Parts: sequence; C-alpha cells; structure tokens
Amino acid sequence: LWNPYSGGGVPNMANMESQLFLPLTWPIYVLGLTGTSLLVIYSIKLFLTGIFTYLYLRSIKLNFYASLAGAIGFMFVGFNVVWLYYAISNVVFLLPASLYFVEKLAAGNSKIKYYLGIAAVVALGILAGNPEAFLYIIPLSFIYLVYRLWPRDLKAPEKMGIVGKYVLFSLLGLGLSAIELIPFVEYLFNSYHWMLRNNNFVKFLDWHAIILNFNPDFYGTASSYLPIPYIVNFTNYNESASAYVGISFLCLAIFAVTLKYRDRVVAFYALLALWALGVIYQFPLIFSIT
Repeated sequence: LWNPYSGGGVPNMANMESQLFLPLTWPIYVLGLTGTSLLVIYSIKLFLTGIFTYLYLRSIKLNFYASLAGAIGFMFVGFNVVWLYYAISNVVFLLPASLYFVEKLAAGNSKIKYYLGIAAVVALGILAGNPEAFLYIIPLSFIYLVYRLWPRDLKAPEKMGIVGKYVLFSLLGLGLSAIELIPFVEYLFNSYHWMLRNNNFVKFLDWHAIILNFNPDFYGTASSYLPIPYIVNFTNYNESASAYVGISFLCLAIFAVTLKYRDRVVAFYALLALWALGVIYQFPLIFSIT
C-alpha cells in the first residue's frame, strides 16, 4: 500500500494510477508482472470496448454487420491503440457500456439490472486509474439520457423518475469507489498539479494538429524523417495523433451524417463531434463556454 518513490511516500492506493481495486489489473497479482498477464489485461480491455460497443449499437437498432463493424472500429481507434499501455484508456469501455444502459432505460426498460449497470460503470470509472478521462463520460451519459428521454411518450413524472434513479444509482457507484476516492482527494489537494490547475492551467491542442485526424504522420514521427517543418506546438505524439480513427471510418461517419442528419442519434453525435473539436482545438465560442 505504500510506495516510498512516489509522492513522497504517500499511500500507493491514493495514487489512482495504481489501480489497486480495478478487476482488470488483477491478473498481475495472480500471474505476476509477466508478458502473459499484460497480454491478458490489454486483450480484455479491447474486448470489453468492442463487446459493449456492439451491444450499444444493437440497442439503437443497427443490424448485425453494422454493429460488428462499429465495434471493431471503436476497439482500434487511435486513442485506444496509442494509449493501450496507460491507465487513461481503462475507462474507454465504460463509455459504450454507459450508453448501452442509458439506451435501455430511455427505451422504458426499468429493470434493476440496468440501474445497477450504471452504478458499476461509475464505480469502475473512478477505480480505473484516470478520473480526468472518466469525467467526460459522466456528463455525456447524463446528457444522452435526457436527450433520448425528451421525445418519449411518457408523462413528466415518469421521466423525472428515471432521471432521479439514474442519479441515485450513480451516487451509489460513487460510494462504492470511496475506498480509493477519499484518499485520492486528500492526495490531490496536496499535490503540485492541483496548484497548477487552480492557477488557470489550460491545456488544448494546436489547431495545426487537426490534419493529424486524417494523417497522424503528416508531420513525421519522432523516429522518422520530418518531411514538413515542425510548425506545430505538440504536447506529445500520443496526444496529437490519437484522434485518428482510420480514414475509412471517418468517411463512413461523414457519409452517415450527410445521409441521416435528421436521425436523432446521428444528430447527437454530430453535435458532440463539433463540441469536442471546439474544446480540443480551442475554437473561441465553444471553448469559452465550456
């Protein structure tokens, strides 16, 4: 529980990247820190991302082949690949998982297992080792629930009841993660990074990096010749190039928006993409409001 080489010897569990309570990392404790245990962890991480994406896409009435293609595509997007060995990608499978449970609730299925699923998503998201990334999933999941409930032919008290239970079970998940969350918060408030972020520390990508969504090696890589002058203010290659999804899936997404822009789900993700680009690349109005 203690690591004298991290944070001046604070409890190891207070450092969330330790991931002591995340079941995904337990093969290390069973098999030891070996190539086999790491292979198991990274394979499970990608598999969970794929299976929950597939379940979510099926829940919004896509057919088998479209759901399978979408699941495989999201499994191997740039973010999941370049951050595979880091805690930041642990939370990715929780995004489609939360959307799947929300879709079931918004469709009028009030089985307790879907609410418990939301509680599990929140608990695992906190224990997954990178709360910063998970903090994007929480509001997205809630906004998606409200967006899907809004046109439903339900009375206002029924809709409020679903939202209320969603919030209640989210708080339950938060409580389940308190064993690590409470020491982490104490550690955070005494950290140098907390001081930085409270002094208007803002992080975003240079707008020149937008081209990397289409060609992640446009400016070259650290291990290759740079064909174009280094004009971009990079943070690092992972952050600058991880948005790349594969040109085929990017074209399919553009095709879907063009063809199905009146579909509520497609419209939701189109607007979400515009918002995300605005935050990432500091578009004035979107960035300022966010």
